[in-house]
Amino acid sequence: MSERKIIYLGFAFSHHRNTHAGYDKISDFLAYNKKINCQQYIENCASKKLFRRIIHKLCNVLFHIPDIPFYLLKVIQIGCISKNNVFHFIYGENIFFRLPKWLLRKENKYVCTFHQPFEWFEHNPRFLNYLKELDAVILVGKSELEKFECVTGRKNVFFIPHGICTDFYRPEESIHKEHMLLTVGNWLRDYDFADRVYQRLLIEDPSLVINVVASEKNQQKIKKHSRILFHNGISDERLKKLYCQCSVLFLPLIRYTANNAVLEAGATGCNLVVASNYPDNSYIPEEYISVTEMDIDKTILAIKAALRPKYNYGLSAYVQKYFSWTEIAKQTSDVLKKI
Repeated sequence: MSERKIIYLGFAFSHHRNTHAGYDKISDFLAYNKKINCQQYIENCASKKLFRRIIHKLCNVLFHIPDIPFYLLKVIQIGCISKNNVFHFIYGENIFFRLPKWLLRKENKYVCTFHQPFEWFEHNPRFLNYLKELDAVILVGKSELEKFECVTGRKNVFFIPHGICTDFYRPEESIHKEHMLLTVGNWLRDYDFADRVYQRLLIEDPSLVINVVASEKNQQKIKKHSRILFHNGISDERLKKLYCQCSVLFLPLIRYTANNAVLEAGATGCNLVVASNYPDNSYIPEEYISVTEMDIDKTILAIKAALRPKYNYGLSAYVQKYFSWTEIAKQTSDVLKKI
């Protein structure tokens, strides 16, 4: 039998390019035999140019997809002339498309890492059918493993957490903690709830300063105040400094699952408070994080308890040990090689 080859298919989201964030960083740590870049397809899908809009309409009518995935030609080329390849689609929701089985040699395997909750698949039935045909499914949260296994009908669903660049995100003892709260991010964030929490905190704690790193659209949901500082499009260096300066990271999450901000802040030793009615605490043990329902009183109590101006070295050590890309790449490689 020829040696199994692991082939990467991926891209970087625009907000992750030239940063330390993004799941595509796994390609720097996992020894893929070949890498297929899907960046052009993603950029074409997002393009607003007239020509691309025409292509989008044609593709949606004819194929029910947003654009032409030319990168699949490379998959076909490799899969036709060689066997024992494992094609790993790192963002399955964005770049996996079913190919006719007769196009590829049957010894080839398909694996997708998925980042969306099961509810997303229920609203996208085409992907429910894809799940049945994949050789393995990797999830970045573990609370819904059984739901996915019910669809695949096999024990081929694995939990492997998201990773972060732990060489970059770590405590900086030269930066002193201040009486500051930090909220970061846009995806699955409830800034209407966050604003109600902020306004209460500002009244009850006259020395507290709140930093919000979010899009302008989400910033507009928050009432302006002299002690609420807004940031957008900042560098990784500036973000790391905020993690180190602030005493607590507060995230108002519609669904708590894989989350870059939780891991980045935790790696720097910043205390963590998550408010969510749909928690999936697959990552951080309760001794290191406070997870509460979206109740203003309970959330404020949790934040006040976490507002301690000192580094949480126990949390930092835990994240450094279990969520480095080196560790995540090893776990992923083990799964890809054994299917």
